[in-house]
Amino acid sequence: MTAMEQYRTQGLRQPIRFFPGAKFHWALWGGGSFLLLGCALMLNEGTALEQLIGLFGLLFFGTCCAILIVALARSGRRGVFEISDQGLYMAHLGLVLPWEDIGPVWINTVPLKVWSAKDLLFVLRNASHHQARADGLGRLLLRMAVASSRSRKRGVLEWGLRAGLVATDAGMGLHRSLTTTLETMRAAVLSEPDALVFNVPITLRFGTDTDDLLAIINQEIVARRTPGPRQDQDPDLTPNSNPDSNPDPDPNPDQAPAWPARVVMPPG
Repeated sequence: MTAMEQYRTQGLRQPIRFFPGAKFHWALWGGGSFLLLGCALMLNEGTALEQLIGLFGLLFFGTCCAILIVALARSGRRGVFEISDQGLYMAHLGLVLPWEDIGPVWINTVPLKVWSAKDLLFVLRNASHHQARADGLGRLLLRMAVASSRSRKRGVLEWGLRAGLVATDAGMGLHRSLTTTLETMRAAVLSEPDALVFNVPITLRFGTDTDDLLAIINQEIVARRTPGPRQDQDPDLTPNSNPDSNPDPDPNPDQAPAWPARVVMPPG
């Protein structure tokens, strides 16, 4: 049963859980080992520039692998990612982010040379409170999210990304996409002094359609921010819904919901 099928039939009466499967282990042990080995070879046998890139790659990909190992170790009965009545749980953070502090959520498409990656981003409010709740790794990841969400335009982070992409010949398309992503993140928290932008990593949700997750999460956000009965739900998403069973249709069908039901960022 897919996440959308479970949500349509059961809602969140049973949490929607994502457990590490074959793709997760392939990305961690196969892809991670390949990248680390390549970086080690560059560091050992490359030119000065290649050695610098190799050192950065070892630190970056080594950190990513370590985070995935922590998520795997914490997965247990909840999996590496869980959507429940309480909110969103991600094993690498080690805590539940409550619904009242989440939203909006949107898809950010990052064009790569071979394929396009769909990243699921969301605004998290009361960031300082959640940092205090988190353990060492979770606190570090949230602090990094604060730094990237509130980075200065044409600041150190943007110049560092540009230098790294130029050195690795990643192409200007990816550079423009990442620059647009940073601008979107800054705009999303501009009016929220204690907010940040976080993401649900692709590795935690392998095999699940990103658009389905966007619809499920935004449906819950809308439902919790719209007063009264949950009449704003999409009939195709409402658990066990019957669109003909509501005798009182919305008197203002053209009125926009109080919270965005779908925000999709175009490719950069």
